[in-house]
Amino acid sequence: MTPDLVLLGFVMPKKNGVAVIEDIRKYWHTSKVLVYACNKAENYIPEVFQAGADGCLLNDASTEHFIAAIKYISAGH
Repeated sequence: MTPDLVLLGFVMPKKNGVAVIEDIRKYWHTSKVLVYACNKAENYIPEVFQAGADGCLLNDASTEHFIAAIKYISAGH
């Protein structure tokens, strides 16, 4: 079973978000990836997109932006 959308926290204890995005792309080619990152991780945003993420939100994003990003990415943009 392949998820339609993966909501991924960028900072994790054992593996960084870029490596996880690369793994997701390897096994779930069609899944959309939305990264949820803390403001401290904003320097990594270019790497997030290079790894194959479809979108990225910083943790200070409003609920409205969060929902809009999910809808936008789910629609294939």
